[in-house]
Parts: sequence; structure tokens; C-alpha cells
Amino acid sequence: MTESSRTEATRPSPRSETRAVPSTADGLRRENLSRVLTLVHRHGSLTRSRVTHLTGLSRTAVGALLGELVEHGILTQTDPLPTEKAGRPSANYSTRDDLVGVAVNADVRGVRVGFSRLDGSVHESRMIPLSGRPTPRTAAETVAAAITAHREKFPGERLVGIGAAIPGRVDPTARLVTWAPYLEWEQEPFAQALEDRTGLPTRLGYDAELAVTTETMWGAARGSRNTTYIYGGPGGIGGSAIVADRILVGGNNLASRLGHLTVDMDGVECACGSRGCFEPTVAFRHYEAALGDDLSSFADFGAALRATRRPEVSALLDRDAEYLGRVLRSIVLVYDPEMIMLGGFLTGVLEQRRAELERAVAAATLTAISRPPLLQPTQFGADQLLVGAGALAFRGLLDDPADFLLDVDREASPA
Repeated sequence: MTESSRTEATRPSPRSETRAVPSTADGLRRENLSRVLTLVHRHGSLTRSRVTHLTGLSRTAVGALLGELVEHGILTQTDPLPTEKAGRPSANYSTRDDLVGVAVNADVRGVRVGFSRLDGSVHESRMIPLSGRPTPRTAAETVAAAITAHREKFPGERLVGIGAAIPGRVDPTARLVTWAPYLEWEQEPFAQALEDRTGLPTRLGYDAELAVTTETMWGAARGSRNTTYIYGGPGGIGGSAIVADRILVGGNNLASRLGHLTVDMDGVECACGSRGCFEPTVAFRHYEAALGDDLSSFADFGAALRATRRPEVSALLDRDAEYLGRVLRSIVLVYDPEMIMLGGFLTGVLEQRRAELERAVAAATLTAISRPPLLQPTQFGADQLLVGAGALAFRGLLDDPADFLLDVDREASPA
């Protein structure tokens, strides 16, 4: 198997789990169904011959597995077009558009909800503003209302689960928000709240972990084994790092707290209790104040920066580029990444002050033995966290395709 094939076949989920080796024939079948479906999930469409190559399984075994996934209504098969090459061309297998996951991102301004397909695409996404910070209850009720409206509009779709991107830390069971300071959530069973109101199986994920995993699967970091990611949202800054194809988690589930690196010893107090952290020092609210009426929404930030001539905005960008540069230097020295991705409003800072940031990264690189990492904006823009949450919504299906849809159908059926 080539190096690229090995990476495609083994890249971990946002919170990688070591699975036990199946001890029975049925266990092996389920494991292989999961492997095959996960590959099609990441590519959107694959031929049987390509799946055979990536898995190392026999052509006959792969054909049986793909046939079972088609029979379960998870994949669709397309007959190959005639070719002039010798031999029978391989059939193509694709994800179905009627299998849909609900993608949720709760932030300080409200709840963003989208509906994701198994190939990673998101449709029908929208931000639902709320008065004040959402509570777990108001967020769950907002999501339930959005699902009801979506089902009325698209009655033929099958909703398989909910994935929620949380701007804070989540426990390893993906059920509990342990700490989301800007939402003021602590030890909140948000997954249960969503399940109680929607009847759909739910998983939670730390938003920065979901985002970096999304970028390595489908986005600008595809193929990179060492990527560090920083996201700047309206409520704060999150970070995550993949080193040698593994997301760093840490002993307390708190690795890569990049928003809490100190950038100004005399700076303002942070929610964590320290002073001068990156998160409160470089904040979206500062740009809202400086841009005023030129900024109508978070999604318009990049365009507003390109259009403005306000000197206070230029001064703010200069200041924040210096602080962000300090964080980037720390990232280079600690993680040695191939790529550093900037998401949210930090994408705008990168666009406006790339030269300064690249100099900061180069200064931290031991050029005699290495090269500076690439600074890269995220590919998916405003939908990035929803793409990650949508992938999380399909995790149960991907882990056990044989039973998952049957379980969902039973739970959705009236008693």
C-alpha cells in the first residue's frame, strides 16, 4: 500500500479510538463495512477497484460489502461507462443525498443549524439568533424547531443523527459539555437535551477539533499529517493540533489551548483567570467597534476589511498581527507543523497581514534543518464548523452501518 493510500485508509476520527480486533466472522464483517463506508464518506464517490486498492481486501469481499451497503440504502451504485480498455470496468459507488445529518453550532449569538450529507456537503444552513447567550434548553429547542421545519420541507429525507460543534471542551463520551466559558456552560448534558427534544442520536465535539479534522479530510489540509488550527469566533479563540495523524488530546482533555497563550503580560484579565491571554486580547468585538456600520455580520468580515480605509482598523490589524505572530512562533516551536490553518475572523487578519505573519513564522523556524509551515486560510469559510459537526452526526452510522439505520428507524417509528 502506498503512503497516500495508507493515510486515506487510516486517518483518525476527531477523537480517535483504538478498536478491538473482531473476534468473530460477524465482527469482521461489521469492521469491514465500517472501513468501506468511511472511505466512500471521505471521497464522496469511489469505484470498487479503488476501494479494493485502499482496503487491501479481495475484489470479491469488497463487492459483497458494497452490495450490502447499497441494499441497506446507504450507498448508491452507478454502472460504469463503456471504455476501450481491456477487462470489465468497475462500478462506481456514491453516498446518497437522502441520508442527512443535523449539524449544530451553538455560539454566543445564537445557534447555527445545517443539514449535512454523507459526502460532507452542507445545505439549508442558517444562523438563528437568540436574545442573549443560548442556554442548553433554548439551544435544544431551537434545533428541534429547525428540524421540524426541515422535515416538512424535505419529507423524503432520513435524518440519522445530530452532531454539535461546541466552543468549549467536551468529555470523552461526546455527551457532556465540560466547560464552555463564553456560553457559560459547565458540566451540561447537552447531548441528552438534544435527544430528548428531537429523538435523534447526538454526539458533541470541540469545535476546533472538528474543524481541523474536516480540513484534513476534505479541505485545504488534505494530505497533511501535521496541522495546527486556530479558530477565532465571536465568543473566543479555540485551537487544535494534529501531530503524525493524531489529534492531541492531553491528560485532562485540554491540549492545544492556544487561546490561552500569553501575548501581553500587562493585558486584560481572561476568563481562565490569567492576564494577557491571546483570546481576550485579539477579539472580534474590537473589529466590530472599529468597523461600525461597515460590518453587518461575522460572515462579511473579510469583505469589510478589504473595503475599509479607516485608520483605526489598520492600527488594530497591525497590533493583532504582532500578537498573532507571537502565537504562531510558539506553535512552530512546540508542534513543528507542516501547515497552520487560520479560521473565523483570523482568516481576515491573515489576508491583510500575511507578510508580517510569515516573517514571524520564519523567525521561529530552524532553517538549517527545517522549513517554515504554510499559513493557510480554511477552505469552507462560514460553513466550516457545520461541515465538521455534520461529519460527527454520521459517526454512529460509520461505526456500524449494519445496524445503525435499523435502530434509527425503530426509534423514529410511533409506538
